[in-house]
Amino acid sequence: MLISKFIEAIKPHVDFNSIKTICDIGSRDLEQSFELLKVFPNATIHAFEPNPESYEKCLDQAVEGIEVYPYAVLDYDGMTSFYAVDQKDNSGASSIFEPTEDVVGVDRFEGMKKIDVMCTRIDTWAEQNKIEKIDLVWMDVQSAEIPALKGFGTMLDDIQAIATEAATGTLYFGNRQYEPSHYQEVNKFMTDKGFVEVSYDQPWPLEADLVYINKNEKR
Repeated sequence: MLISKFIEAIKPHVDFNSIKTICDIGSRDLEQSFELLKVFPNATIHAFEPNPESYEKCLDQAVEGIEVYPYAVLDYDGMTSFYAVDQKDNSGASSIFEPTEDVVGVDRFEGMKKIDVMCTRIDTWAEQNKIEKIDLVWMDVQSAEIPALKGFGTMLDDIQAIATEAATGTLYFGNRQYEPSHYQEVNKFMTDKGFVEVSYDQPWPLEADLVYINKNEKR
């Protein structure tokens, strides 16, 4: 399972029986939603996927315990530009940001087109859906981590653990606003919010997989 390292990292810190609400942000094909549901069978997984082709696939595959939403998760509500990759290539490389010249020609970024999609803040979505608390977050948003995390607002205070990515190179033009690096900016944001990094894995040179545990005293 792709979530195995996440589960192992949070096991010493999280009461698994307390997990009731999980967000899978940038779900692509629900693969990790299914994995999370297997580990947390009493939880509801809320999967967000703005790529229209991927969203339809998620809807077709959803089962009891998994809810699917056609939104990009950001720090505002409305519409956003979105660079969508075809299902046959690698829809997981889709992003609100345009890929840089560093990855032009890389297979995973072929078949990309710019479209407009709906976006939401998580705290707005939660209020609309009468969700008071989120326990875990699995996030794969291709360099949009900072605006996505900001969109949780004060709901971050109650989240027990977050799995996310961060760029260590310039995958997307959106990375270039962060100095000295996107990873360090994500890590600083999480640390300032009371989270501690408990796992760092770098499966390829331009991106790292991170796991954070909430040490916030408000919890």
